[in-house]
Amino acid sequence: MWQAIVKEPFLHLLLLGSAVFALYRWLGPKPPPDTEVVVVNQALASSIRQRFEAELRRPPTNAELVRELQSEVRRELLYREGQALGLDQDDVIKRRVAEKVEFLAADLAHAAPIDERALREAYARTRDKYQRPKQVSLRQLVFSADDESEAALTLANRVYHELEQGSIDYETARARATPTLLPAALERADAGELSRSYGSDFAAQVMRATKLGWLPPFESGFGVHLVEVTRLFPSGPLPFEEAREDIRLELEGQERERNLHKLYERLRAKYEVRVEGVSLPGLEQAL
Repeated sequence: MWQAIVKEPFLHLLLLGSAVFALYRWLGPKPPPDTEVVVVNQALASSIRQRFEAELRRPPTNAELVRELQSEVRRELLYREGQALGLDQDDVIKRRVAEKVEFLAADLAHAAPIDERALREAYARTRDKYQRPKQVSLRQLVFSADDESEAALTLANRVYHELEQGSIDYETARARATPTLLPAALERADAGELSRSYGSDFAAQVMRATKLGWLPPFESGFGVHLVEVTRLFPSGPLPFEEAREDIRLELEGQERERNLHKLYERLRAKYEVRVEGVSLPGLEQAL
C-alpha cells in the first residue's frame, strides 16, 4: 500500500511544490516592511548624532538630538505619504518628496486672502512689534595719513572747526579729505546699514547723535571721520500702512503653520512611530 502511495504522481507534485515554495521563501525577496510603522532606534540616533557633529564640530545636546529626531520622523511621515500619492516617481531623495507633500498640503489648504479687518485687528494687538528703527541721513569725509593717525586726527579737527565756524563749505572740506571708496552720503540709514557700509564703530558713534550738524571727529578702521547728520528719524511704531505687508506675511505664515501641524497630526494618526532603544528626555512627547 505504501509503495502505491509513494508512486502516486500527485504526491510527487505536492512534494515538489512544497520544496519550490520553501526555496522561494529562503532565497526570494523579503516581504516589504510595515509601511505604516516608523521606527526610531539607536542606529538612527547615532546617524543623526554623527551628522550633527560633522556639521557643527560638537556633539548635540539631548534637546537638540530630540529636535533632530522629531524632524527626521516628520520627514519620514511626509515621505511615506508622498509615496502613497505617487510623488516619488521622479525623485529619490526623501527631503524633496517631503517638501512636495508640504507644498501640496499648503496649496490644498490655502485659505482666503487676509482681509482688511483681520490686518487691522492684528496691528492693534501687536502694534509694539512693528517698530521703525532710528534712522539718519548723513554725508561724511575720511582723513587718513597712512600710519600717522595723529596727523590725520589733527587735520580732521582743523577742518571740523572751520566747518563749525562757517569759514569753509563742504566742497572745500571734501577737497582736503582723503579720497575713499566709502559712500560719501546715505539717506535714511539705520544702524545695520551704517555697520555694513562703514563698520560697527562708525555706526555706534553716529547713532548716538541727537541733533543735526557736524559730529566731532572720531576714528574707525578706515581712518578719521567727519560726519554731518543732515536728517534724524527717531524710532517709533510703524503706521498701519507701512506695517501692512509685514502683518499680512506673518498672518499667512501662521495659517500655513497651522495647516502643516494639522497635516502632521493626521499622519501621526495614520502611521505608528515606534521608539526602540533610544532614551532621551522629551522624545516620546516630541514625536
